[in-house]
Amino acid sequence: MSAKVTNTYIREIEAAISQQAVRCCEGFVSTSGSKIKENVNQFGRTLITDSSTNLSFIQGLALTGLRSCAIVATQSETDFAETIKSVARQHLPLVFHQIPASLHGNIGSAAAIQLNSSTAQEAIDCVFIAHRIAELSLLPCVHNVFFNEKIDELNYLSSEELVAYLGNPDDIIETPTPAQAIIFGAQRRRLPHYYSLDQPVQISPLKDDSEHGLEVAANKQYFHAHSKEIIERAFAEFATITGRQYTMLLTHNVNKSDFLLVSDGGLYHHLKSFLEVSKNSSIGLLESLAVIPGSSHDFNDMIAGKKGVTFLIALKNKDRGLINLDTTTTLAAANTKVCFGKYVEIPSAAELLAIGENMVSA
Repeated sequence: MSAKVTNTYIREIEAAISQQAVRCCEGFVSTSGSKIKENVNQFGRTLITDSSTNLSFIQGLALTGLRSCAIVATQSETDFAETIKSVARQHLPLVFHQIPASLHGNIGSAAAIQLNSSTAQEAIDCVFIAHRIAELSLLPCVHNVFFNEKIDELNYLSSEELVAYLGNPDDIIETPTPAQAIIFGAQRRRLPHYYSLDQPVQISPLKDDSEHGLEVAANKQYFHAHSKEIIERAFAEFATITGRQYTMLLTHNVNKSDFLLVSDGGLYHHLKSFLEVSKNSSIGLLESLAVIPGSSHDFNDMIAGKKGVTFLIALKNKDRGLINLDTTTTLAAANTKVCFGKYVEIPSAAELLAIGENMVSA
């Protein structure tokens, strides 16, 4: 199969994601101009859509407690990162689907939780998982769609499963974290309505540099610190309802291998298929399915004793959360051979073979 992402496949997965997104959302924006026929969602609520490239429209809907998402295809990297920062500061549970994922490069520092999907089923499931994570954490969730193949038969959530998993936006829920309880009390609306006249709040006050620094520190301690447990909770609840299980780290043959390939998103299934076909048991795989803002996965135990580790990094993505100073220091101390490979498009079978041979021979 060609490694080149075709426009046809992109349009197919974008249409499939859009169709599922409007089942649960009241607000929907597509910067690529995708048209939506539906006008009522699964909860019987009127759907509000827009095709503007100005994402402030969807922010406004979220501020009024409407479950909303955006298909992002034409925003510049700088504009998108600034939007994410603004949404995170306001603690809006917005979901953004990046199609294709490599378009906007690294937004890891922009305070969004990220999900990386590389199969059609993962992409469809992450439509709903992203909303669950965003609504529990009150942080934006960016869904990076790496899938670039023909869509085969998929499993979709039934109406009952969708309602059971996400719930009605108006529901009053137990506040998910102690930090949120400081703001909302023991209970809050599932999607906070920040412009409610019954429960007014102060949002986006002006701050000087020192106050802004305190805000950043507080967000990390009171919101980002809970991200891991919230992501794991969202995965577990999804598995209970659908039987499809997800974990923050995708692993293959890690314990038995002498070498590791660590990818930053979108390569896991290609690499796994290649290793299975080539029957190469000396190489294991690691890839991040979920990335927490401002943090890296600690997988030092997984790399202990390995002869070599190769990090495969998309040229524009730079770092999706797998590589940190502690990891590289541990590798150096253990005399582990380390290679870094950057790619623009998903490597072909021949390129994967060369990567494996290079690592083993080194």
